Amino acid sequence: MIYAWSDVTVKNGEGAHAYTLRTGSDDQTECIVGSSMTPGDPKSICSLRTEHYGAFGIALLAQILCIRHSITATEGYLNFFIDNDTVIKRLKYGIRPEMGSTKYCKTDYDIWAETIHILESLPCTSAFTHVKGHQDDALYAQCKVRGPLPRIAHYDIEMDRIAAQCRTEGTQPMMTTVLSKSQIAIVLNSTVVTNNVKEAISNQPCYEIYTSQNILVQQERMDK
Repeated sequence: MIYAWSDVTVKNGEGAHAYTLRTGSDDQTECIVGSSMTPGDPKSICSLRTEHYGAFGIALLAQILCIRHSITATEGYLNFFIDNDTVIKRLKYGIRPEMGSTKYCKTDYDIWAETIHILESLPCTSAFTHVKGHQDDALYAQCKVRGPLPRIAHYDIEMDRIAAQCRTEGTQPMMTTVLSKSQIAIVLNSTVVTNNVKEAISNQPCYEIYTSQNILVQQERMDK
């Protein structure tokens, strides 16, 4: 049984995410903690993208552990605890076939699809629980103390703290790679468009369409 938390921060066009995988123990020798700046356009990056990257970090770590230790079959669970309900629902229900080609225009489809692909390859069952965020603030407002809190809330708050530290120390990276499960993406000024596609290209004289193999398949001029 693996328990995993992630949380994020976005401010002034900069986003960061943090994540942890833990056993049932709070022993610091029985956990993995990571954080990173979230790739995205500073003009449009939002909490949804950073939340997706937090979940992606968890899924990727789980995949690495399975490969490293040759884990091919298990009846265990990978338990996600995330305070973003949209990400919880997206990961729980996946990408529905009836979306058709419109799925490629969904906000942050690229990292959503990549995470789903990894989860489907894991030899365990993924479970998802929504956590109410910032429970320490609510407790302080009522009792002038910030803890102790239940374990499920404690690590959510801890990931929020680590993500905030990462954001203040890091530099916002642009999204320049078309992820493999995206299959195809619109690129403006060498940056992959991950949300508000119609709005993003409406005022641009030219945009490019790339495959996940970084192959230019089409170039469109809006002023034709």
